[in-house]
Amino acid sequence: MVEIAAMVVSLPAFAVCGLVSLRQLRLSQHADALPVVAVLFGSIAARGWCSADVRARATACL
Repeated sequence: MVEIAAMVVSLPAFAVCGLVSLRQLRLSQHADALPVVAVLFGSIAARGWCSADVRARATACL
C-alpha cells in the first residue's frame, strides 16, 4: 500500500519537474548569456583565482 502511495506522489512530481525543465530550456534559448559570463569572470578575478595578467585581460574585456 505504501508503494502505491509513493508512486501516486512521485509520478506527478516527475511530470512537473520535466515540464519546468522544458520551460527553462525554452526560456534560456532566448536569454542573453553575456551578463552571466561577465559576472562570472568578475567573481573569479575578485577571488584571486587567476594571476594578475589574466585578471587584467578579463577586466579589460568587460
